[in-house]
Amino acid sequence: WTWTSADNLMRPEQLSRLVGYLQSHGEAAMVYADYVVMDSAGRPLRDPRFRPQNRRTPNDPEIHLPDARTFGESPDNFIGPCFLYRNWVGRLLGEYDPIQGIEDFDYWLRLGLVGRIDHLDSDEPLYEYRVHENTLSARAAELKIEEHVRELMDDHRARREFFARPWTIYADAATMAWLRRTRTSPHRVVPWSGQPLAPQADEKCLVLVHGSAVAPALPFAQRESGYVATAAWFSSGGDAAAGAAADVCFVEDELTAARLSLQTPNVFRASRGDAMLRLAVKWANARTFYESTRPAPRRVRSAPKVLAAGETRPRVLLQVDDFTQGGMEQVVLDLASSLREDRFDVSLLVLGQQGQDVARMRQAGIPVLDLPADGREERYRRLLIDQRVDLVNAHYSLFGAAIAAERGVPFIQTIHNMYFVLPPEMAAAYRAADAFTAAYVCVSQAAARCSDGILGLPVSKMVVVPNGVDIERLDAARHAGARRSLRRELGFSDDDFVFLNVSSLQPNKCQPMLAYGFAEVLRERPESKLVLVGRAIAPGYLERVRAVIAQHGLENSVFVAGHREDVQRFYWAADAFVLPSLCEGWSLALAEALAAGLPAIATSVGSAPELLPPLGGRLLRPWSKDEASLDCSRLDHRTAGRADAAVAELVAAMREFCRERPERRVPETLRRAFDRRQAYTPYGQLFRWVLAGGQPASARCWTAARLAGTMRDDEPAVAREPEPEKAVA
Repeated sequence: WTWTSADNLMRPEQLSRLVGYLQSHGEAAMVYADYVVMDSAGRPLRDPRFRPQNRRTPNDPEIHLPDARTFGESPDNFIGPCFLYRNWVGRLLGEYDPIQGIEDFDYWLRLGLVGRIDHLDSDEPLYEYRVHENTLSARAAELKIEEHVRELMDDHRARREFFARPWTIYADAATMAWLRRTRTSPHRVVPWSGQPLAPQADEKCLVLVHGSAVAPALPFAQRESGYVATAAWFSSGGDAAAGAAADVCFVEDELTAARLSLQTPNVFRASRGDAMLRLAVKWANARTFYESTRPAPRRVRSAPKVLAAGETRPRVLLQVDDFTQGGMEQVVLDLASSLREDRFDVSLLVLGQQGQDVARMRQAGIPVLDLPADGREERYRRLLIDQRVDLVNAHYSLFGAAIAAERGVPFIQTIHNMYFVLPPEMAAAYRAADAFTAAYVCVSQAAARCSDGILGLPVSKMVVVPNGVDIERLDAARHAGARRSLRRELGFSDDDFVFLNVSSLQPNKCQPMLAYGFAEVLRERPESKLVLVGRAIAPGYLERVRAVIAQHGLENSVFVAGHREDVQRFYWAADAFVLPSLCEGWSLALAEALAAGLPAIATSVGSAPELLPPLGGRLLRPWSKDEASLDCSRLDHRTAGRADAAVAELVAAMREFCRERPERRVPETLRRAFDRRQAYTPYGQLFRWVLAGGQPASARCWTAARLAGTMRDDEPAVAREPEPEKAVA
């Protein structure tokens, strides 16, 4: 990795020379080279006042730098603007620290503690550095750089002392097995099985466990003990689903590393033994000192922006097979509005059935196109030309992928759900279309895992971008006094405890199971009520739901509302949200419920395991141990039976909510991250990046920047009680 300032020049041979050095010197983490100084007009700078100690003659514009062995011993940042370091070092150190004028000095000092810095084995200048009145060097006094350097050197002494102190390494049984064969001195190794940690004053604690122990162990360790560095290692071909729970992950094979990189940027290739232990200690030293000495506001960063050529507005074609009414339609509508605000020209192509949401798209000012079935392929080719389409974003649609690739138009698919429900021929069609697909936008980690494990799509093309919700519309329903008026409409009292389920009526949503379980809750809590909002999709499924309601005499306690245009009112009328689904992609309804502050109970599928734990929600064990093992032929079988153990867990959670009546609370950052006006901004960056020739995996920085501020444990939750009723004219 390297970077350059806009007013300087990298000579053509710079990168090849520096890369060559690192390739032939495996021990080096970074290499730097000499450079030439020039004035504002680009002429050689012969002013002897600029770094005279590094000039061979007072008027020589070439700056020849000393060996790095003395770097850090004095307050002189002699490593200049010509450098290159290995990407694993950059990922290990993290972001630059914004110290005015000396960010690079601080970074090189940090880097020197985790790897070796070398001067190039040549005094050939490879860079031209411009000196003028606006450079940091010229503004040193104004920016108080000398004062900052003195503070930095004090900080660096403390940092070196911190790095020198040994760690207490807490290891599970699988890790202990190979640590016994590894040189662990001077660190202390303690067997650990998930018990609370009680660090002594100034004790450095590192939890190092196998990936299979991540979910139950690491969050518990962090929650009970404040900040504890947590690391997980994964066997080759192992399940990478729990990687996001660890601060850093280590793996030996490339495929598992690629899968983990979808969840966290902190993934490193290392073999079990000395290499993995050394890297874990380096990472823990670098990150723990940085995060414990820099306040959170100082660590906030803005994501980079794509440098787009010219001022053109890219033309994006959103493509669907059918566009009727539902969650996907709402996502596409919100995405279209977001892209238009982000200076894209957007249109929608509907290849099949059109419903009432097409009118909403037109009302929003988005052109809606269609293609006659006759000669459709040639018509599609002509449409791409006539509409001057730069990029196609397909939603539940594979048509035209090969034609778009033929025209040089990137074809990007959005994966909305767990596609194990697809019949085998459709799964095969997705695999065939991969050759013509530039990238996949997955709405959740679960959707990405399914696309990888079931469809066999390449992880390297995937970017996870969670959906957004209409926060303004949600809040408007709250201000309209929805709670009391809707309860009266449904025949509920103010004291009733109302559970809300918002989802389409189909087998994988498990409404019969929910009604069956609710009957058990009602026996103990007669004041409880259940409302089901959503349209029936599967034939005969609504009758199955009503049959369970009738069988248990729930007609006065369960309200089947069907599809409602005013669904936002229900979030304010309810007391808790419940979603016991067999599978989910990224539930808009769950996000809306959480944005309204509703306490929630949900199966640990889709986005639920990412969203609920920080908010104190209840996660239910999945109906299946492995989402990726499900297929469409087994769905109805799994939801037809009562699944007594799963229902018992659901009943216990619902009874607890009735008893404790948890209040509405939600972090404000979560509401902002859910807001559709922010949620879909990574799409625009991804589209521009792909149009510029960038690889999809590199675009994950924009998603990570958005999600990093979604929920913080140190942020107080904000109460979201419904406002007092208002008179409405």
